[in-house]
Amino acid sequence: MNIGFFSLEVLGTQGAIAAETYIREASNQDKINKVFVFDTVRNRSKIEDLGSIFQKLRPNKRLINRFLNAIRLFRIIKCNKIQVLHFFYRLNNVPSISLAKILCIFFDVKCTFICDHRSVNISANPFLRKAFNLFLFPIDIYAGNINAVKTNHFFLNSKKKKEAKIFDLGWNDFVFNTINKKYDLHYQQFSELDAATNKRREDKIVIWYIGTLSKANREPLFIPKTLEILSHDLRNSDHVFKIAGPCSEEVFNYLKKIKNTKILGNIKQSKLYQNMNSDSQKNTIGMAYMASLRHQMAPSLKIVEYALAGFKIVASNTIGMHQQAKRFGLEVGAFSENTPELFAESVMSLINQKKNPEWKRRDEFAFSQLFVDQVLPVYLDNAK
Repeated sequence: MNIGFFSLEVLGTQGAIAAETYIREASNQDKINKVFVFDTVRNRSKIEDLGSIFQKLRPNKRLINRFLNAIRLFRIIKCNKIQVLHFFYRLNNVPSISLAKILCIFFDVKCTFICDHRSVNISANPFLRKAFNLFLFPIDIYAGNINAVKTNHFFLNSKKKKEAKIFDLGWNDFVFNTINKKYDLHYQQFSELDAATNKRREDKIVIWYIGTLSKANREPLFIPKTLEILSHDLRNSDHVFKIAGPCSEEVFNYLKKIKNTKILGNIKQSKLYQNMNSDSQKNTIGMAYMASLRHQMAPSLKIVEYALAGFKIVASNTIGMHQQAKRFGLEVGAFSENTPELFAESVMSLINQKKNPEWKRRDEFAFSQLFVDQVLPVYLDNAK
């Protein structure tokens, strides 16, 4: 069985976790002969390092390039007998994918196209995006985050809606096992905080936030304002705030004014896991924030990563957060409404919590195992 991945405008971006994971895992499967990855030259070394065969595409900013990419995609599918094409949705890629599939149908080339959605449709005009996605009508299978699938399509074909496949992402065992094979990370049981004697290492309070802080994604000053409140509440305790992820200049300047704040910026996942691991024995709380209005349906990998590192968790009280916690059996210490005051109050309530949450590093939610359980069977079923 030969598999193809269309990762244009995905690899090298914040949405690349699924693409990198599936390409790497597919390349390591005995039941898959060859893995072809369609992308631009800038990602060639990354693709080859993942053990796959690189296939050059043109940058798709120009409309003519999208059509030329479609023709090239079709020709390589035909010549190499690629039986399944797994592509990661980007709006700009819709013309290339649709035309390539139409060419396969017209010339009777058998190849199942899988459209993988990761991001919930939060565009200013969601119906316009859904309308544009009608051009994906020839696609065989929709998959990924089910809320993302539902919010990106009208689904005139109810059969495709019914048969949409869940492709979960849990914790990155490849990165985790690479940086540290000694630790079986899980939640630690913390002793009650006594501000007057808060000097032992395990009593140090560490509050984490991982994620992008920009107007395009979230209310950018929500986390800084929350930390400002916590800084006052914890003024007599040994504490530190750690922020990982890109942020605007406005947010950066705001955070610099808050005492005991470490701004880690946009760091590699391996470095992020190492930093989180260093806090696993401390009284650590992870904040999983999603803007209620625009991200109501969005899941969050952050709560899985917080659990992996042994953190207690405060999460936004949204549908997506509740669904993620339920599906993965995660114990979230508090679901909070999205105001800085209530979020800070929820964090403070967990600082003195002695309860030892039950979730540990569970192998069934490792990236590699989820690929074998959820993704590979779809490839095999549709390559017959």
